[in-house]
Amino acid sequence: MRKPPAKTKRPVRSERLEAKVDPRLYAAVEAFAIAKGHTLSSAVYAILLDWQKLERHRAARRG
Repeated sequence: MRKPPAKTKRPVRSERLEAKVDPRLYAAVEAFAIAKGHTLSSAVYAILLDWQKLERHRAARRG
């Protein structure tokens, strides 16, 4: 008789993602969030959205 396959341990989905962020970068994002009236997550989203638009503009100029 064969053994059933061993179950692998899956990560808990409700865990928060911890990342190492430079304190100066965190402070800059926090200052941007306060100045614009955003939460931290919406400030990061806005920054990334602006960056994406800039990258698309640069790619269009190159190509």
